[in-house]
Amino acid sequence: LSEALNDTLRSLHKHAKNAETQGYQILIGSGAKQLIAAALYALTEKHVSNTNESNVNVFTQKPFWPVFNSICKLDQRMRFTTEFDPERDPKHLIEIVTTPNNPDNEQKRPKYNSSSVVYDMVYNWPSFHTMPQTPYQEDIMIFSLSKLAGYMNSRFGWALVKDPKIASDMEEYIFLTGEGAGVETKFHAARLLRAIVDSMEKGGGG
Repeated sequence: LSEALNDTLRSLHKHAKNAETQGYQILIGSGAKQLIAAALYALTEKHVSNTNESNVNVFTQKPFWPVFNSICKLDQRMRFTTEFDPERDPKHLIEIVTTPNNPDNEQKRPKYNSSSVVYDMVYNWPSFHTMPQTPYQEDIMIFSLSKLAGYMNSRFGWALVKDPKIASDMEEYIFLTGEGAGVETKFHAARLLRAIVDSMEKGGGG
């Protein structure tokens, strides 16, 4: 089942032309919320181990999903903020970028030149906006089935992760917070995603 999901998700992004999958590990979680939390955890672990700092700023642009702040409140090392400070050192910062953003549909890009960016791309599909000329190739990209297919509370999401160590730490977090999506959820998601891919193949694209 996991292998079939992996292949189907790669085919999905190939046809949608919204994200590169070659060179990425695909992680499955119980929705975008768990995956974003896992990414923030993994990047915070990296920050703490690589610096003498015990805290890290987590920045996102307005308007934003309030859950970002709620996630940060669960880890005392994270300091959530929406205030842009040009004097802030991007080396001590994690940025969450939602693109396209909700509710304004703006194509967001990072405000800081930071190496630690989590891309929330749950709305990055041809049904929501025009695809870029080249697929995104960001270090961490997160998607969800509910936004793609319109199935609310499907509790199935996935992340494309480039760094093996970050992927490993995210997997650890997912395991410790409920082990991700259940087998039945994966089964239904695999069937639905396969149907979407088949439709895209017959239609010649996204």
